[in-house]
Amino acid sequence: MLLNGRRLPPSDFGAFVDVSVLPLSVIDRIDIQTDGASAVYGSDAVAGVVNFITSKDYEGIDAFARYGAVTNGSLREQQAGLTAGRNWTSGGGLVSFEYTDKNPLFASERDYIEVTTVNPNGSLSSDERRYSAALSLHQGITDRLTLSADVLHSNRDALRAQNTGRQFTIKTTQSNWYGTTRLDYTISDQLNAGLYVDYGETYLTSRADDDDFEEESQRANQLLVVEGKTSGSILDVWGGRLGFALGLLYRKEEYEAGRDGTVSQVAQREVKSAYGELLIPIVGEKNAFQGVQAFDISLAGRYEEYDDFGDNFAPKIGLHWRINDSFALRGTYSESYRAPLLIQLNGPIQIVGLVRPVSQLTVVSTPPQDPRLEDGFFSYVFTAGANPDLVPESADVWTSGFEFQPESLEGLNVEGTYFHIDYADRIERLNPFEVVGNPAYLSFLELNPDTETLSELVASAEFLTNLLPFELTDDNIQVLGYTGFRNVSKRLIKGVDLSVSYDWKTTKGDFTASVDGTYLLDYEAKITDVSAPQEQVSTVYRPVDLKLRSALSWSFEGFSVYAAVNYVDGYTDNLSGVSDNAIEKWTTMDLMLSYDSGGRIASPWLSDSKISLGVQNLFDRDPPFVDTADGLNFDSTNATPLGRFVTLRINKSF
Repeated sequence: MLLNGRRLPPSDFGAFVDVSVLPLSVIDRIDIQTDGASAVYGSDAVAGVVNFITSKDYEGIDAFARYGAVTNGSLREQQAGLTAGRNWTSGGGLVSFEYTDKNPLFASERDYIEVTTVNPNGSLSSDERRYSAALSLHQGITDRLTLSADVLHSNRDALRAQNTGRQFTIKTTQSNWYGTTRLDYTISDQLNAGLYVDYGETYLTSRADDDDFEEESQRANQLLVVEGKTSGSILDVWGGRLGFALGLLYRKEEYEAGRDGTVSQVAQREVKSAYGELLIPIVGEKNAFQGVQAFDISLAGRYEEYDDFGDNFAPKIGLHWRINDSFALRGTYSESYRAPLLIQLNGPIQIVGLVRPVSQLTVVSTPPQDPRLEDGFFSYVFTAGANPDLVPESADVWTSGFEFQPESLEGLNVEGTYFHIDYADRIERLNPFEVVGNPAYLSFLELNPDTETLSELVASAEFLTNLLPFELTDDNIQVLGYTGFRNVSKRLIKGVDLSVSYDWKTTKGDFTASVDGTYLLDYEAKITDVSAPQEQVSTVYRPVDLKLRSALSWSFEGFSVYAAVNYVDGYTDNLSGVSDNAIEKWTTMDLMLSYDSGGRIASPWLSDSKISLGVQNLFDRDPPFVDTADGLNFDSTNATPLGRFVTLRINKSF
């Protein structure tokens, strides 16, 4: 995830960027690049990037209040925010604040969840308090030189009760800081240069406790980026001006972890990069001919040197062929390389011990029975968290697509993209409940591990969660699962994205109809070098083959209605051991009603106001039932337990 094209520091364990730290009121638009973007944004942008663009010329004050609640359960959410901006002759700025107060949804509030296995007081969402603030400034120093700065801060307090086993709560406090300074210099009408300095850090304290123990840990992530680049157009070629960009970048990442205020783990990485991009217009307005209105070639390459994993070069080539005003074709090829995250290599290791039913251990012909447990149960210990033996992953990415906007039917837009991503050594977080039921993961299980092996693992773990009625160092632990972060030998992902939209105007309002969908042709994994490839599309905890969202909207004199239908195709329960055990398709509907008064109402309190009423999952459809090993009985990859969620939002501009 990027903010105005810049990296943000990762959150929590460092494996993701927390989108919720952004005050959404300052977001002007979201740009999504779905093809390989490693040559442009860095080698870890394998499947593209999401770029949040903030407003730069905001004028005035906007306040909002929002209330949301599920119609079945205790989840409630209150949110309020204020954004103010002003522009002057040589610059401008804005400031924004948001506050969110949310209480949780409990496992006992969903009747499809097996409360005999799951802690009924466990939470499906966090009890949370969060505030965020953003400041953005840009100031012209001279006619050619502009100074810009963005500062972002957020803080979150969250409490979550574990779903599995006895009452076990985790309280976290997370603080995020991010700042970027940018100097832009206009060399000429067609040439620009820029210097960027970004710094961000996240700090998280986590306290885990139950009736028997209490542990507190700390984690910190830091990111420093210094980048200089120049871009523009330099000369005329066959179809127009040759565009280019060149840059040098230095990036430093650091991760720290410890307990009770004492740092016990420190890891850092330095990355040096050089990159270049070319846009070569072969055919343009001056030399177009029948069937080739325009034809462009884009070339990009990025060299990166990691101080811990060596160097890599990521190339990209793209073609764009506009046949006429209505139709265009495009295609790209790129290569990517991603070193493991610092947290994946050096972070804390967690050991968990659970009692599980023998019926869930379907990967062995004769499941073991633990004599210390009731009949039909075995003792299961698994690892989670970091893995110092990870190796970098790489990928070859192909895309091809078309764009169709027929002149004969103004307002119709059709786009389609075929994607093909071939991963090697893909880093994935193995699900401890999946590996006991999927034969492809058998190599990650050890039956009847010896006491020495288990003792060494327990000694190396930062977090120990033992829900067994005996010590983990005892003999006769039936199954040991090596889960958490692991390299999967090969993964092949192929599919098609399709988007169709049609806008039309009438005397009774403006209408838009759209359909967006993804159809996965393959989600194939070769778990180890010696295992056979396994097709995993439309299986539990993996993407389904077909997802669709269709929408229809109408707006007229400030009133608007938006309705959308979401469809997740049915798929196969590959973990139950029952052949042809189908998981039902899932169809939900969302609805939004709003009125924007604009200048239609004379009252100063009612003018320039907007009220919106929204409903997610209008008919309160439960997620499809899946007999999961954790007892939650839904697939968290493809469904949510939220249910019907109603929101009311009021905006007022001054």
